[in-house]
Amino acid sequence: MRGINAILSPIFLAGLFLLTFLTAGLSQDRSGADVLRDLRREWFNLAQGRTAFEVSDPQHVPNFLKLAVEQSGCRYEDGLRVAPIHFIRVAHGRLALVPCGGPLKTTQRAFDLSDLQKPLAIKFPFLAYPDGIGASGDAPGFLTWDKDAGFFRAETTSDISNIPARYTYRFDGPPSNFVLLRVEVRRNGIGDWSTIWDAPRLSDLAKPNQ
Repeated sequence: MRGINAILSPIFLAGLFLLTFLTAGLSQDRSGADVLRDLRREWFNLAQGRTAFEVSDPQHVPNFLKLAVEQSGCRYEDGLRVAPIHFIRVAHGRLALVPCGGPLKTTQRAFDLSDLQKPLAIKFPFLAYPDGIGASGDAPGFLTWDKDAGFFRAETTSDISNIPARYTYRFDGPPSNFVLLRVEVRRNGIGDWSTIWDAPRLSDLAKPNQ
């Protein structure tokens, strides 16, 4: 009898360990599913079927966005005193355009909400001084969405040249990014916009010489 117990004890312990392991795994899976379900419910309650809307009250900013915004160093509560957060569905994804308060001015940052569990900050290409193209987490100005044209535009004034400039972007995704299409300026600060840079069409460059 003791021999049988000696044989069965390791088997029993192994079975108990396996059962505990499987139970823990299933519990973690349920927990992950619960988190995702809660995030989707939070988004559904916020959007209410709208493809574009604004949030001005810090208390109504969804928790999944708050964490990503704070980690980026954006002072959104100060920014909301100047402008609302814009939520937009575009290019099969979701965007949040968040105002960020600063000591001198309020800027705007964009976050990709395609994965509600991992909102991602998106950088903006811009013309760098004295030449070349750089990238920044802050938009060059507050973005406006031209739904009919499918473009975003941002107007700004350079701290160096003091010349008003307008940037035109296309939003692509996934992976989510802003593509710089055009830069225009008003050389005297008034009048019509003059294009100083246009993105080349790679499809045209790939065509053989005719």
